[in-house]
Amino acid sequence: MDSSFGNWQLALETLLHKAKTENDLIIFKNINNNYDRVNFILERNYLNLVPWLSVYFANCEKMNRKSREKSVYYRNAGNKLFQSMQYAAAVEAYNKSILFAPVSSSELGLALGNRSAALFHLEKIQDCLADINLALECQYPAESCYKLHLRKAQCLAARSHIDDALCELTTAEEKLQMNINHLKKKSLDLARQNIRELRKKLLDSTTLEVKCDDREATCCIPDLSYGASHKIPHASSAIKIMYNNKEGRYLVATQDITPGDCLIVEKPFSAVLLPDHYQTHCNHCVAVLTSPPFPCRECCRVQYCSETCRKLAWTVYHHIECKYIDLLHSIGIAHLSLRTVLVAGSKYLKEFLTAREDSLRKWETGCGCGLSEVYEQDYSAVFNLVSHSEELHVDDLFQYALTASLLLKVLIQTGWATVSETDDSDTEPIKSSSDDREYSPVSDSLPTDCLLSPTCPVNKDIVLLGSALLLHIEQLVCNAHAITELQVSQVCDDDIVDTKSQVRIATAIYPTASLMNHACDPTIISSFHKDVLVIRAVKPVVAGEEIFNCYGPHMRRMKYSERQQCLRDQYFFECICPACIQQKDQDRQFEAFKCGSCDGMVIKSVEGFQCSDCHRELDVTNHSQQLETASRLFTEALSLLEQSQIRGAVKQFKDCQDIRQRILYRHHKQLAEVEDCLARCYAMIGEFDNACQHLNRSVATTRLIHGENSIELAYELQKLAEILFNARKVALCLETIDKALKIFRLHFGDSHSTVDDLTEMKECLDKYSLAACNNKN
Repeated sequence: MDSSFGNWQLALETLLHKAKTENDLIIFKNINNNYDRVNFILERNYLNLVPWLSVYFANCEKMNRKSREKSVYYRNAGNKLFQSMQYAAAVEAYNKSILFAPVSSSELGLALGNRSAALFHLEKIQDCLADINLALECQYPAESCYKLHLRKAQCLAARSHIDDALCELTTAEEKLQMNINHLKKKSLDLARQNIRELRKKLLDSTTLEVKCDDREATCCIPDLSYGASHKIPHASSAIKIMYNNKEGRYLVATQDITPGDCLIVEKPFSAVLLPDHYQTHCNHCVAVLTSPPFPCRECCRVQYCSETCRKLAWTVYHHIECKYIDLLHSIGIAHLSLRTVLVAGSKYLKEFLTAREDSLRKWETGCGCGLSEVYEQDYSAVFNLVSHSEELHVDDLFQYALTASLLLKVLIQTGWATVSETDDSDTEPIKSSSDDREYSPVSDSLPTDCLLSPTCPVNKDIVLLGSALLLHIEQLVCNAHAITELQVSQVCDDDIVDTKSQVRIATAIYPTASLMNHACDPTIISSFHKDVLVIRAVKPVVAGEEIFNCYGPHMRRMKYSERQQCLRDQYFFECICPACIQQKDQDRQFEAFKCGSCDGMVIKSVEGFQCSDCHRELDVTNHSQQLETASRLFTEALSLLEQSQIRGAVKQFKDCQDIRQRILYRHHKQLAEVEDCLARCYAMIGEFDNACQHLNRSVATTRLIHGENSIELAYELQKLAEILFNARKVALCLETIDKALKIFRLHFGDSHSTVDDLTEMKECLDKYSLAACNNKN
């Protein structure tokens, strides 16, 4: 099969090249509204120029479907793992068996039943009960149903539900008797013995062993500080919407705000999980799949954390997306445009777009809502998010219009969008001649961001829908939010200190959060509880001051020039926040050479390299070669560390450190990097004092680079606390834990796994200190 099959990004490049070659792009560039942009793509039949699309649409119903053969294969693999008592691995195999099992089949019932057995051995009682109930509903073989009722009785007994367990035993006996002719004598005798023994224990309940699930604590979504706003329901009453022609809509404080205050708690209007996380996260609420997942009943790609999420997803959008999941993956972030339209609903959307002029009058201030009105999290709020279509490069805009047309085709193919009948006398036929190069737009001079065209060409409703899809694709450039989670990794199995990083797992639209303007040193920090966005203040804000978000380019993580370039390219403005005006050069020390005379910071000037302290010029001719050597040593050391050759890694890291210390300024990022790695190595071989020394230097640089209240510093302090804990340096460890907890609570509140871990560590140290005092006395 052609490697281009199903690759929409490659198809976009091909179609763009054609448009440039045939001068269509010049015509397209002069179109000033989304309605006519989509109409242009449809008129020219651009989608028909992608040869594999027709094949895909004809065969997509056969792709990613359930498979009895694969279900049986994975169930047998799970059975082998179960027999060797590898119960966790068996659960993973049974998960795949369930994922591939057709809904109305014995394979699904068998896979659920077998998974329940593995879960019972793992003491996952609640999950085991859920699987048993599902298996009994899913054609589990009648001759074996007694096993499920016996297992259910065991689970209920483990929960001390004596009467219910006795009832299940009675049912198990009845099922056993009904199928007595289908069972071997050995199996029959064993089942009767197990029932007798459990009944005896139930009747003498003092001998029962009560088991509890080892389940994760549920994170609580925090309340809004100062209560909810009456005009912005998902925001605190401490903030309000303002508007001016230069900045558009923005948020300001109505009262003094203190660090840690919760300002916004918002579920997304729409969200899309990234494909890399389909096997680990719920496809609806993006929760981590800690319990056995609930797969889609039709495809074998997506999974959910609960039956509730599965039903909601299917009802709202997945019944449309299910067959086209591979195509949507290839489309990328624009998938969220389709999801947004599906969440809005066909009936509502048609009425909204048809009544577009009335809607626009309501938003005549340009604020998305009148300042006296309520800013609801509805489709109209999404519709009025800025799109910057007038600033988008024509190449991008053309490809976005092609993608919107493809998404429109998906909606038509599924019947979600229907081609309305029109009266020929009231419409103009769509031209299809490729020789006609002159294009006459059918809309008047409406704002560029609008979908509108007051005249009615063929299939007006369809083109309006396509232009809505295009609008949302344009909006995603500036308004899409990344949903992230903290993921922990280790360099090797012996690693004591974890490496933590924020990983993007989904993309979403949060209309309230989108109201905030950018600053490189923001007012707030974002965190997530599943797909719920929680925004807290990280610095004091005086009443009347603006609330700022960071769109990505943060002063602590990017140079001034890089931030400006990023903001111009993606958001089309030049940042003049205080961080950009006052601190253009504040990051030089983290990439500077060291003066050989006074150890000061050497910076590049017009004349060459000069020390900022003693003003002596420095010859850096050989520095590049030395840095290359240091980088090679660092890479070799990392490789040794991954192979658990710790002593060898230490030697290479120290050789790297010697070179870098000779030529780099003391706060250079590369010095902090090697200090952190040396601390990791020494911790792994139990030399905790050495580990503390190196990590303290890394912490000092992290504090300078990222700031006193930064999450990066918090994670470094957490690592230091873990090493101090192992070094039995109780006082220093408690002091470090308190510093880390202060920052974590500022960012996440009390309901966070890291806060729980550090609190538990502190309690352990307090007990240790108390025991030590008692021993002295």
